[in-house]
Amino acid sequence: MGPDSLVREKQQKTETWDGSDELPVAPWTREQVLDFRAKHPELSMWRVVFIQGGVGLALCVLVWGLGQPMQNALSCAYGVFCVVFPGLVFVRGLRRVRALSNVQWSVGGFFLWEFVKVLLTIAMLALAPKVVEDLSWAWMILGLIVTLKSYWLAWFWLK
Repeated sequence: MGPDSLVREKQQKTETWDGSDELPVAPWTREQVLDFRAKHPELSMWRVVFIQGGVGLALCVLVWGLGQPMQNALSCAYGVFCVVFPGLVFVRGLRRVRALSNVQWSVGGFFLWEFVKVLLTIAMLALAPKVVEDLSWAWMILGLIVTLKSYWLAWFWLK
């Protein structure tokens, strides 16, 4: 049994496979689709960004409430802003893309607005020392990371 016979055997198994162990897939009716959509509503990107902002704001209040200097709370707030503002721009841009009927333009628009979001975030982070006096990078990065990761909280909360 050489390598050629193993390849031929594999091809024969692939060609004769009919998937009989799987159930046939039937297309859904309009009522089934509407029922599915009613049970599983679409997750609003606006709400996710607003929840991220709320979590970030709560973090800033916590930082300030723990007796940290106001500059640390402002640094944290700027980190939150570096996530929320580009997120809002992204969601706003996607509203326009969603109205397009052409799939290629929709996918391209998604990547375009994602690129804008990333560039805006990088620019805001580069400007951070000029915007916030006595910037604490550690507190800013903490605000940035907590806000970025809070979309999981939003996803679980909105489900």
